[in-house]
Amino acid sequence: MSLYRFWWRFVFVNCLWVTVQSGRRFKREDIVNVAIELFNNCKCVYDYQCSTVNGENMIDQRSGGESRNSTKITCKGGRFDGEIICCKQTYTNWTEITNLDYKNNTKTEMFLKCGIQRAKINVRVLTDEEDGNVPFNGEFPWIVAIYKKNIAGRWVFYCSGALIHPKVILTANHYFRSKNAADFKVTAGGYIELSRIEDNLNSTRQVVEIVNHPKFDKDSLYNDGTLLFLNEAFQITKTNSINTICMPPDDLNINNSRCLVAGWGKGSTIDGTRVLKKVDLPLVSNSKCQEQLRRTRLGRRFILHDSFMCAGGEKGKDACRGDGGSPLMCLLPGERRYFHMGIVSWGIGCGSENVPGVYASVIKMKSWILDELNKKEIKL
Repeated sequence: MSLYRFWWRFVFVNCLWVTVQSGRRFKREDIVNVAIELFNNCKCVYDYQCSTVNGENMIDQRSGGESRNSTKITCKGGRFDGEIICCKQTYTNWTEITNLDYKNNTKTEMFLKCGIQRAKINVRVLTDEEDGNVPFNGEFPWIVAIYKKNIAGRWVFYCSGALIHPKVILTANHYFRSKNAADFKVTAGGYIELSRIEDNLNSTRQVVEIVNHPKFDKDSLYNDGTLLFLNEAFQITKTNSINTICMPPDDLNINNSRCLVAGWGKGSTIDGTRVLKKVDLPLVSNSKCQEQLRRTRLGRRFILHDSFMCAGGEKGKDACRGDGGSPLMCLLPGERRYFHMGIVSWGIGCGSENVPGVYASVIKMKSWILDELNKKEIKL
């Protein structure tokens, strides 16, 4: 046996040993995918994630000489053949920004475009819905965990939010009425496991100002949006797994679309660990949503305020308690980038058929958000 083949077999066996020792559940397909990655120098990711990283790096099989066909190297798993492919992890969606000013310095750097996922896989979790639909690390690099200091002086998980700028978080207002900014910290980094907060300057920031929507109603939750300003901007570079989510475009038209929501809420504990979970949901028009909500305990006279939007209504698929503040994420039309469509706000139960979840509409509050950022000379 050649030294080359012996080396690859040694690496492969050791990877499997680490997987077993980690105590994580894994399938036969995961073992096969490890081998595919090792022998092709790529990562098994969903097809759309390879496109967001670099569409040109989908692996082609060579058919002799310099010619090649367009057949991708597919990995095991997924709902259909070709959904998970082996993709080289290089990042090309970077934009040069001149005179970037975070009130600390002015410089020219390369920054990742908003809404691009960081397909930096540290934990292999290629699962279907029956396995809990857990995203892998870096899939939602803009989602942050917000922690609050309790009366004992300990930091405990409070709610979720999303980075719309390296030093600004958009989240739900009903968590932050009459709150002291000094009582909150946030962690970012695209992690799926929710662990205790640590004093790590690379992933933790202090909230220094809370700006609530001026037309928020505490009883009906109208205009349920809040901006959290941080003491220091998160660094979005090629070496970390943090990014911002885009704001909705002005000429948005995504009728009949499905979008994603993710959070650490009810039902997110797996093997004693609280992990980020995701679900895809259909958007529901406000008129249909109002009609369906009138069939619940809200009654036939219920009026859905125009500061809300709806998604869901499929049995067993919904955001739930503890997911408040999480973003509803939709793909920009014709692109592989995500924008912030809504903020998890309220619902009637969780996951009931024909009962959509209700979200604060980011489209409706976009002008307020931009006005507040402009006051602080912050540009998206």
